[in-house]
Amino acid sequence: MLSFAEDFCRGLGVATLLLSTSELQPAALAFYRAAGYRLDRQERICEASVKTIGGNVLRSYFSKRLGR
Repeated sequence: MLSFAEDFCRGLGVATLLLSTSELQPAALAFYRAAGYRLDRQERICEASVKTIGGNVLRSYFSKRLGR
């Protein structure tokens, strides 16, 4: 699915794909790194949200340049 999303975005002329995940999903962190995504920043989310089971979760933001 990630490869499909990258190809789709390339077709639209998107130069960089951005995504994020949290420390609650270590497999996703490893998957994105293995797929060539660069960690741009991390931030601690103190408040609970619909995406977390509580607050104080480390969120990681990644990017990847999509060549033609």
